[in-house]
Amino acid sequence: MEEHFTNTIEWLNRAQKIAGIGIWNQDILNDSLWWSDQTYLIFGMKPQSKKMNFKQFLEMVQPEYKELIIEKTKQFLLSDAIPYNVEYKIISKDNIECILQEEALIKRDNTGKPIQIIGIIKDITKQRKAELELIRAKEKAEKRELLIKKQNKKLQELNSTKDKFFSIIAHDLKSPFNCTLGFSNILLKKHKNYDNEKREKIIKSINDSANNAFNLLENLLTWSCSQLGGIKYLPENLNLKTLLFEIMFVLQEQANKKNISILDTISYNELIYADRNMIATILRNLISNAIKFTNKNGNVVISSKKQINSNFLEISIIDTGVGISEEKIDNLFCISKKTSTQGTENETGTGLGLIVCKEFIEKHDGEIWIESEITKGSSFYFTVPCKQIYTDINTQKGQVTH
Repeated sequence: MEEHFTNTIEWLNRAQKIAGIGIWNQDILNDSLWWSDQTYLIFGMKPQSKKMNFKQFLEMVQPEYKELIIEKTKQFLLSDAIPYNVEYKIISKDNIECILQEEALIKRDNTGKPIQIIGIIKDITKQRKAELELIRAKEKAEKRELLIKKQNKKLQELNSTKDKFFSIIAHDLKSPFNCTLGFSNILLKKHKNYDNEKREKIIKSINDSANNAFNLLENLLTWSCSQLGGIKYLPENLNLKTLLFEIMFVLQEQANKKNISILDTISYNELIYADRNMIATILRNLISNAIKFTNKNGNVVISSKKQINSNFLEISIIDTGVGISEEKIDNLFCISKKTSTQGTENETGTGLGLIVCKEFIEKHDGEIWIESEITKGSSFYFTVPCKQIYTDINTQKGQVTH
């Protein structure tokens, strides 16, 4: 019988060694803790080299896990309906950090009082490290995939940019020059055959074509510089009313030709913190578009309001023009989509101005959006800082100057 028991213990020890699992038994009444040989080995100790109790066991556990084990044990003693499954770290006698996992069952007497906790313990360090390496490998793969997607998107944008660029040069830029050359040729050869009214009409067409070509070249150069990173963002405190006055001085003639009334409700002391050239380009493009797509005797209203709980000013350009379909609104800021249409007096464009506007507004951390209804007009809104916003690495973004 004794030999059989010894053999059983031996086979049990072998099984534990093969599985890498130790067994322990806590005698609650006598405050003693029995460990199998494999449990000692898991803790980096010589088998049966030291008698253990719960306090001695806790001393081997890393400090941040002690409270967890005590709390789990208390809950388990109160009700074995709550499973005992805990992970913790130790520093073994060989000074190696190990991650251990324990599971246990509780034994109670006839009155239900706990008398023993019988558990198993396993070193899961390699398993957890493998899981961590797998997670890191997955994150690395996801980052690589995201990078590839970004690179592909960038390549698509570059291709779209290239196609747009050549399209503008091949068609949009060629058209006004053809018109200018054609009318100037007619005027050169037949000016003596025309009366003053006819000559003035031809000269006006030449002038319009030259202005279209100039505006197109200006937008093209601005956009090209922006794509190449050649435009520096240099914000400063600006009076919006003064800046708008300078822009309207240039655009008023365009509005007068169509008898369009432009109402400016901007306050005289409205300040913004923006790049002068970029904001001028944004306002010039949006107001020019409003005039272009508004019928004769129409109205354009320019206004601003401070956004609630924000350091941004919302600027709006609202017209009574032809409006924009919802489908076209979605594509207005997309370089790969052709969105340009003729104005109410057959004014031409490329759609490039709005793309430039969006890029410049985003450089100010602002937003642009559109509300429109066919035949009733369009409202363009965008936001710019009205106070200096710190963006340096040592200062939290969003803090404003006093």
